[in-house]
Amino acid sequence: MRVRLADVIEVLDEAYPPRLAQPWDSVGLVCGDPDDALDSVTIAVDATPAVVDEVPGAGLLLAHHPLLLRGVDTVAASTPKGALVHRLIRTGRSLFTAHTNADSASPGVSDALAHALGLTVDCVLEPLLAAADLDKWVVYVPRENADAVQAAVFDAGAGHIGDYSHCSWSVSGIGQFLPHDGATPAVGSVGTVERVDEDRFEVVAPARARAAVLAAMRAAHPYEEPAFILGRARRGRSRHAGIAGRRVRRRRGLAAGDRGRRGRARLRHGRSAASSGRRASPRLERSLDRRRALGQRIPVVRPGRQPAAVPVRRGPAGACEHPAHRSVESWERHRGR
Repeated sequence: MRVRLADVIEVLDEAYPPRLAQPWDSVGLVCGDPDDALDSVTIAVDATPAVVDEVPGAGLLLAHHPLLLRGVDTVAASTPKGALVHRLIRTGRSLFTAHTNADSASPGVSDALAHALGLTVDCVLEPLLAAADLDKWVVYVPRENADAVQAAVFDAGAGHIGDYSHCSWSVSGIGQFLPHDGATPAVGSVGTVERVDEDRFEVVAPARARAAVLAAMRAAHPYEEPAFILGRARRGRSRHAGIAGRRVRRRRGLAAGDRGRRGRARLRHGRSAASSGRRASPRLERSLDRRRALGQRIPVVRPGRQPAAVPVRRGPAGACEHPAHRSVESWERHRGR
């Protein structure tokens, strides 16, 4: 039985996602044509000359350690690594590397080593916080064709989230378009504005399936020019992030009402402090000065009484109208100035 190399790569990427590889690592297809048909797969730790000799023709060598890890200037046959690449290509053999992505996969190399040593894996030492390399598709389609188009993109690899498939979100609306000369609209006619009941549905799909999803969507869509949006899917952290078994809660800020009540409490405290001869805080002093300059009301708190609002009006005599007949000067004396 012969299998396309592209199909084998898809299975390997599913088992050992490239996004799990460390930034310094080099994983994936090293040499070979994805359209080639394979007769066998040989698994090894390193791609050495002795290992390459054991790989049959039209076979794939799946190596753990990368052959070309550092920056490569040449793969000339006169260099050791270049000679291996030339030998593989000349005989129709391919080389694929799964390194740190295979270490981090579940199950992966680390699990196999733990099993061989009789160990039990309890937890992940360094959880992956980054999101998968996903595309977000938003497609607009006539309502009667929505199910068929969704089924097509699902079959092409879209709509998978964790252990769930056929995942999508939809909403209905009115689509509008005006066909011009040269168009062959499936609905409506050239020169006439057309309004159609449409569905907008959203799905996510692996970035590597982008071409397949696009082709499937265009083939199933009734429109000559389908309307769609393609972007990168982003997954942010939740409000409560689990770190080392502890829950980190976001600090809750004060609501506007809380800030106002606390501010008024400080203001009343400042008046009481002034009435008792204590010095108010510099911030409160500046607030009082601003209120006095603007002619605003200043709350006055006397021991055992509710605060009363004093309208400060600077006149020729510096008097203010209040039942207590306090002047600004007497108020400042009362504050200890």
